[in-house]
Amino acid sequence: PSVTAIRVPAGMTSPDVTRALAARQWVVGGGYGKLKETTFRVGHMGDHTPEQVEELLDVLSEVVQ
Repeated sequence: PSVTAIRVPAGMTSPDVTRALAARQWVVGGGYGKLKETTFRVGHMGDHTPEQVEELLDVLSEVVQ
């Protein structure tokens, strides 16, 4: 697997989440097809450290509150 798809919380859309993360210097992929508005994707191929993942999760928790 190269990405993890995550469903956005009720009351939010995928573009809401991706824009908010981009404003904080994080890039994630939006959903596509039937899931375009309700999911976003986090890529995990490449050179990522556990610290970077923790930072993304911290920022993501701020965004979806």
